[in-house]
Amino acid sequence: MLGKWKKIACPHDCPGGCIMEARYDVPSGSLEFRNIEKKYGINGFCSKGLRWFERRRHPLRISTPLLRGESSFYPISWQKAWDLWARALEEGLRRSGPLGNALYQSAGSLYFSKNFLSSLHGALGGYTTSKGNLCSSAGNQGLRNCFGQVPVQPLDVLEREGKSLLFWGRNVRENHLPLLPLARKLRNRGGKMGVVEIRNTPTVSWCDDQWFLAPGGDCFLAAWLCKRLLEERRASASWSERVENPEEFASFLESLEEEQLLVRGGISRKEAMSLYQWLLDSAPVTHYLGYGMQRYLHGELQAWWIGALAVLSGAFQVPGAGVVFGKNEMARFPASLLSEPSSMRSFPEGCFWQSLEKANPSVHTLAIFCGNPVKQAPRGKEIARIIQNLSFSVCSDFTLTETARCCSLVLPSLFFFEEGPDWRGSYSHSFLCRTETLLPPPEKSLGDLEILEGLATTLGLSLSPRELLHRMDSMLLEDEKLEERENSLYFWEEPNFWSQSSSSAKLPVTLPRLHFTGEGRGLFEFRLITYHVQQYINGQNWDLPEEPYPPVYLSSEDARKIGLVSGDMVRLRSSGNSEGFVAMAEIDPKMRSGYCAMPQGIPLVNTLTVPMVSPGYGVPFSENFVRLTKE
Repeated sequence: MLGKWKKIACPHDCPGGCIMEARYDVPSGSLEFRNIEKKYGINGFCSKGLRWFERRRHPLRISTPLLRGESSFYPISWQKAWDLWARALEEGLRRSGPLGNALYQSAGSLYFSKNFLSSLHGALGGYTTSKGNLCSSAGNQGLRNCFGQVPVQPLDVLEREGKSLLFWGRNVRENHLPLLPLARKLRNRGGKMGVVEIRNTPTVSWCDDQWFLAPGGDCFLAAWLCKRLLEERRASASWSERVENPEEFASFLESLEEEQLLVRGGISRKEAMSLYQWLLDSAPVTHYLGYGMQRYLHGELQAWWIGALAVLSGAFQVPGAGVVFGKNEMARFPASLLSEPSSMRSFPEGCFWQSLEKANPSVHTLAIFCGNPVKQAPRGKEIARIIQNLSFSVCSDFTLTETARCCSLVLPSLFFFEEGPDWRGSYSHSFLCRTETLLPPPEKSLGDLEILEGLATTLGLSLSPRELLHRMDSMLLEDEKLEERENSLYFWEEPNFWSQSSSSAKLPVTLPRLHFTGEGRGLFEFRLITYHVQQYINGQNWDLPEEPYPPVYLSSEDARKIGLVSGDMVRLRSSGNSEGFVAMAEIDPKMRSGYCAMPQGIPLVNTLTVPMVSPGYGVPFSENFVRLTKE
C-alpha cells in the first residue's frame, strides 16, 4: 500500500529550489512522483535532482563509518568513530585552543538544518572556518556596495509588472529553468529577452537579441551605457533622487573616454549602440546577473556597475526595472537559535586551504560537511595534500568522494528524503517547503545532526543538535509571516527592495585599472574561463559517465593560429599544473580571441585554477591563465 503524499524539495545549490510530491510503497520499495507546478508555478525536479533517488541504492554508497588504515579504509562502529573524533577535538583544544579545530562547510545542501552544523564546534569555544563562497560572494559584495544589501525583486512582482529581461552571463536556458515560464509570459505581452555573453550557450539562441564581449568586460560596457544615458539625457528623470553621490558619479562618467571603455569591454561601437537602443526600446528591463561575470578580481565592480545602469534606467521609479542576482534562501531561518562562539577565526574561501596550512595557532582537526573541495576548489591536488597532512580529519558524506578519500575518518550521512522534518527556501519563488521523512534510511547511516548528537554526548556536552532542529521546526510552524497554502507548503510576502521608499544607492566611481591581472601571463597565453553546466553542481555530481577527454572551447581565430579543428586533442598546462592534461578542442565562433572555456565540475579542471581572493571574499576562477598546445 502506497504511503501518503509528502512534499520534497531539492537540496541543490541552484536557483530552482524545486518542490514536488512523492509517496513510497513500503512492500515494493517503489516511488511515485507528481509536480505541483501548475498550481503554484514551482518547478518539479529536473534530471539532476531526480538522480538523488537513483543514488539511494548505488553500490558506491557507504553505510558504516570508515577509518583510514595503512592501505585502505575499514569499517568501525559509530561509538568508535565518536571516540576517535572526540579525542582529536580535545587534543586540538589542548594544543591550540578552540582555533585548533577547523570546520569547512560548503553548499552541498541548502536545507535549513545545515545552519546547525557549526553548533558543536561553537559549544567547544570556537573554531577556524572559511568566509565567502565558491559562487556568489563577489557579486553580492558589489550589490551591497551599490544598494547596501542584495536587492530582492520577488518573481510574482516581476510577473505582474515586468516586461523585458537582460541576462548578463546568466545561462538561464540551461541553469535557471524555473525562470522560463515567467519569461514566456513576459514575451507574450511584448517583452524581449536579451543576453550579454562571452561564449555561445543554449540561452544565446533562445534570446531575441545577443551581444558578445571580452571576459570581465561587463563593467566597462555598463559604464559606457551609463555615460550614453546621461549625455543624451535618456536616463530616468529622477534617477538622482535616490542616489547618495549623483554629482560625483556624473563627474566620474564625464571623465571617461568612450572608445577606451569599448576597447576594454571587448565590444564594437555598433554592437554597444545596438544594446543601448534595445534598453530604451524594451523598457522596463530587469537585469539578471550571472555567476561567471563576477568571477574576476574586479567581480564586485561587475555587479556594482550593472546596478548603476539599472538605477539610471529607472529601477527606483519604474516597476520591473531592477537587478536580480540571488537572495537569501534562508531569510526566514530563526537565527536566534545560533549562538556566537567566543573565539573564531576565518580565512577567505579562495585561499582557505593555503591559509589553513600556515595558520598560527596551528590547526589540529578538520571537519568537512556538504562539500567536496578537492574537486571544487582551486588547486585540488594541493588541497588533498593539506588535508592528508593534518593530524585528524573527518568528512561526512554518502560516498568516498575525492575529499573523503583524503580524510582520517569518513561518516555515512543521509539524503534529504531520509531525514525530517526540515525546511528549504528558494530564490526562484517565495515558498518554503517543510519536508518529512519519505524513505527509511539505511540501517547504519545517520543524518549530520544525529552524527553531531552522538559526538556531543561522547564529549559530555549539554548541547543537543537534535533539539535545535525541533525548536527550529516549531518556530517556523508558528512564524506569523508564513502562510500555509497547503500541507507543508508555506508562502511569505517577501519585501520588494525596489518599491521601498527607504531604498537608495551609492554608485561606483572607479573601474579596474587592468583588464588582465592573472597569474602567469606571458608564459600562459590563454585566460581560462570555467562555467556552470546543467548536469553538474559545482563538482558535486559523481555519478555521471566521465568523458575521456573533457571539452575546451576556443575562438575560431585562435584555432586557426594554432592549427586546430574541432575534435583535435590539446594539452592544457598552468603555473600550478606543469604536466597538465589532455582535452578535446571545440570551436566556438562567438568567442573572442585570447581565452578558452571549460565546464566546471569535471575532473582535473580545478587543478588549473588559482587560489585568489576578490572583494567580498569571492573566488575569481576566471583570473588565471593556461598554455594550450596541440597534442
